[in-house]
Amino acid sequence: MHKDATMTPRHPRWAELLERLEKVERCQRNTDHTQAILESMGEIDVASSLLALRALGGDCDWAILYDSNRNPERAARLTG
Repeated sequence: MHKDATMTPRHPRWAELLERLEKVERCQRNTDHTQAILESMGEIDVASSLLALRALGGDCDWAILYDSNRNPERAARLTG
């Protein structure tokens, strides 16, 4: 898989993920919407992305949208 397979705030398609998450009308306190979006994006390692996003505080779809990109130092460590 491509070196950018794990989605984090440093990923080139991060803005696309956030844009699509903004359309989620109701958070179910899980990452089901994020998982579906990542799966539809192609060439994304969904499992490692969800683990990385959880490590950044993204325990649910809206936490990923609003909280996970607030720690750039941690994101840098996760993505090398």
